[in-house]
Order: sequence, then C-alpha cells, then structure tokens
Amino acid sequence: MGRYSWFLLAVLVSFCACNNSLIKEVATSPSGGWLGKLHLSGGHYVPFNFSIEDSILVISNSTERIPVDILVEDSLRCHLPVFGSDLVFKVVNHHEIRGFWHNGQDRNKSIVFSATRQPLGNNRFNHSSVEPSKHFQGKWKTTFSVNNNAYPAIGIFEQNHNVVTGTFLTETGDYRYLEGNAIGDSLFLSCFDGAHAFLFAAEQIGDSLCGIFRSGKNYIDSCWVAVKNDSVELSNPDSLSYILANEPPFSFSFPGINTKSVDYSKRAFLGKPVIIQLFGSWCPNCADECRFLSQLYNEYHDEGLEVLGLAFEKTQPFQKQKNRLISYIDALDIPYPVGIAGNSSKSDASKMFPQISAITSFPTCVFIDKAGRVARVHTGFYGPGTGPYYNKYVKNTRLFIQELLVK
Repeated sequence: MGRYSWFLLAVLVSFCACNNSLIKEVATSPSGGWLGKLHLSGGHYVPFNFSIEDSILVISNSTERIPVDILVEDSLRCHLPVFGSDLVFKVVNHHEIRGFWHNGQDRNKSIVFSATRQPLGNNRFNHSSVEPSKHFQGKWKTTFSVNNNAYPAIGIFEQNHNVVTGTFLTETGDYRYLEGNAIGDSLFLSCFDGAHAFLFAAEQIGDSLCGIFRSGKNYIDSCWVAVKNDSVELSNPDSLSYILANEPPFSFSFPGINTKSVDYSKRAFLGKPVIIQLFGSWCPNCADECRFLSQLYNEYHDEGLEVLGLAFEKTQPFQKQKNRLISYIDALDIPYPVGIAGNSSKSDASKMFPQISAITSFPTCVFIDKAGRVARVHTGFYGPGTGPYYNKYVKNTRLFIQELLVK
C-alpha cells in the first residue's frame, strides 16, 4: 500500500473514531431538551419535544412521557416496542441530529427526522414569535373531513399564555396527547407517540376554527371546522353497537400468544364475568385500553374477573403477527390471555361476531355477566389524554365490574 493510501486510511480511521465518540457522547451525556421534527411534504413538519440522558430518549407530549432506550451502533437507534417503530439517526454535531422514523417494516412509509437542541419547556412551534390574539381554552364542536365522509368530534383544550394542550374525541376514540402553540389568531397542535405523527393547524375566523389535519406521510384532511360549545357531547359509546336478537351465544377459539389458545364458551365461563377485548397492536387507543384492562385484571382476577384479548393485526404472515404481539405484550406487561383473531378489518371482525350489530372501531369491549349474558358493548376508548372523560370511564367501569362480580 502506497504512502498516500496509508494517509487516507489514517484519516478515515480518525474520522470514524471521532464520529463514534460524538455518537456516544450525545447518547450518554445529560443534554437537556431537543426539538424533533418529522418532515412532511409541502414544507410541513410534525414537531415534538424530547430529552436525552444516560442513553434514554424521553418523548414528551403534554403530560405524557415515553422513555425509549438508545442503542449505540454506527448510528443511534431508538426502538419503540409498543408499536414496533424506530427512530434511526446520526449525529451531525453537538447541537443537531438527522435521520428517519421507520414506522414498521415498510420503509416506503419512512419519514425524514431531524432535531436541534432546545431548552425544555420552550415552544414546539417556534416559527413565529407573534403573541396569541385568540384564546382557545374550552370545548369545541368539531367536524373533520368536511368535504368527504364528515365525522363529528369534540376538541378540548387548555391554554396557558401561548401554550395549548388537549385532544380531540371522536366516536371511536381520541387523538391522544396533543401539544402546541397559539400564534396570533392561529392554533398549532402536534403529537408523536411512536405510532402516529399528527399535525393540526387552524385559523380562528369569527367564532369558528378552520383548519387542516395531517397524519403521517400521506393523509391530509384539508378542511376541518370547529365552533366553541361547552355543552357539546358525542353519542354514548355503549349505544353504538348492540347485541342482535336470536343469535347464538359467543363461542370461539383462536391461536394464543401468551397462552396455547384463547377460547370462550358460555359453559366454560359460567359464574365468572368476562371482558372480551377486540383490539390491534397498531392502535394507540388500544394500547391505552390494554393498560387499563391490565389494571382491572390485576385488581379483580382473584375475585373471578376474566379478560380475553383478541388481536386484529395488519395483514402479514402469521409468524410476523405473532412476533409483533409478543413484543407488544411484553412492552405493556399484559397479564391476561391474548390471541390472534384475524386481520385489522372491521368488516371481517363483524363477520366473526355476528351477535354484535357491527364492529365500528378498534378497540371494542364486550362485557359478559356471570350467567353468560352480554351486559354491555363499549365502542372505542377515551384514554388518559382526554382528562375528565377518561377519569369518568375508569370510575364507572370499576363500579360496573364490581356489580358484575356480586350479581
């Protein structure tokens, strides 16, 4: 090897050593806050806040904290086990990192990711220093997809100067923890939780909000509207689906994940109240519900409560579905039996359970009493990001389980 080749090799080794040192330094040293951005088309981006310390990256959305281990390789990788996605990035310098968010196995859905250092608590939408001229606190009667398949929602927001937090509730769930800023007469909100990347932007015109909604790389709702209304409510989640007359009792057997199989028959469970959960590992509202059902199971299983989880997964080979659920169950520490029931199709789920008028949402929970009668069908789930709605559901459901246990 010539002298020049040896020189190039020495430079390359020196560069790699410096870069690896920088990677480890950023991953392990106390670094305070960062502002991450997931870059969408048209110059739009989904901002989110996170911190890095001691090889742990902590994503922040309002009051939610999502800790993720940082794996130090030739780049930095954060695997979010609940939803099976990854943040993969390289260190540009002490103040900048760049990479991609890979959502699942399909790299065509990857989104460019970048981040710069920013003190914790600073605005995530920092494109303008204009003071807010509008106040968005309160409940808003909302309609999404005004121009195509419109559906109702409720926006609930809290505002502290120019910082706004809250969420949107729909008749199938909620958009979890949103955080953002009021800038002039406009509202900007975002969320990144490892499964979804949401961006909401709206302008207040008169007494109404008019805005756009972006989800991930491709989905765009070009027109949603809202008007403040403190008395607005959605349909009761217990009324959206119901049991049909003259249908046979529930009976099923599906391959198990944390057990050999997940089976149900009326005779086998007589004398025990049962919750049958229809969910998917790809669904953030389902993850919130799994956490709550795990609490119920741990609290009431010794008194007789049974919970059976039936997963409807993204279409892929069975073994991949199984591996995804193994990781999901482990990450959420789910104690009750979980089986694979099928693919993530509400129409397919409805055919599997003809006793129910329709499965219109994942998750859906069927509550069965000790006599094997369906006592309630609950559609969707309002998670902890909905505040009082979540607290009310948790309280009422605990009381309902206690009633089922003594009847």
